[in-house]
Amino acid sequence: MEIDHLSLNADGCLLKARAFYTDFLQLRLINDQRPAAFHEIIPGDWYELGSSRLHVFDYPVGGPYREPNQPTPGGPHVAFRVPDLAPMIQRLESYGISYRSMGEGRMRQIWFLDPAGNTIEINTGHAKK
Repeated sequence: MEIDHLSLNADGCLLKARAFYTDFLQLRLINDQRPAAFHEIIPGDWYELGSSRLHVFDYPVGGPYREPNQPTPGGPHVAFRVPDLAPMIQRLESYGISYRSMGEGRMRQIWFLDPAGNTIEINTGHAKK
């Protein structure tokens, strides 16, 4: 397992966040590597972060991907990449941990909460446009 990406919510200041991450931190913007439909669901920016990525987005609490006390794809989370989700899904089910699933093919994702309520994403790799 390795880190696929980290996600932060810019909470109403996406343009200021973009300037900070591109100008101050000098991270390379890689939005063109994500499908356009993904940007429509959760607006934001993707940055290259070594072999990982940083996702900075502006998504409201209470939106369909940020329900209280649920895994929140539209909220701050850490994402790990694995070659196959099936063993992780079996493990979650054997521990009685609920999860939500999205995607298909090369880009499948599951989200669940850790004991402290933090969202964890496990995916099978990032899709190109």
